[in-house]
Amino acid sequence: MTLRPNRCGARALSLVETVMSVVIVGGMLAAALNAAGAARVGAHKSGDRAKGALLAQDLMSEILTQPYHDPDTESANLGSDAGEPMTGNRALFDDVDDYNTWDATPPQMQDGTVMSDLTGWRRRVT
Repeated sequence: MTLRPNRCGARALSLVETVMSVVIVGGMLAAALNAAGAARVGAHKSGDRAKGALLAQDLMSEILTQPYHDPDTESANLGSDAGEPMTGNRALFDDVDDYNTWDATPPQMQDGTVMSDLTGWRRRVT
């Protein structure tokens, strides 16, 4: 008695099946990379929003520590008064209205020193 292999039950992977599996895996890989890229962009934008909010909050808390009326004069003018220089040095500001129209690119500390790693950012008061 000789044993012969049964060719009817044997199956092999055809070329069509191989091509279809490569197409499916390639499509899934492209979708996964697209989703990962979108997640990274979203995280970067979220970090920028948080950084912007902190910069604004820092400046607003500085402004709120100032008195509303100029301690030196009784002028009703909005903005810096005569004799108050509009420089980057906010340490010279003595009331809230001195901050009106103040603008700095890149953001600066109260003494006028530039904040590191914030090039391209801008803070202004209107």
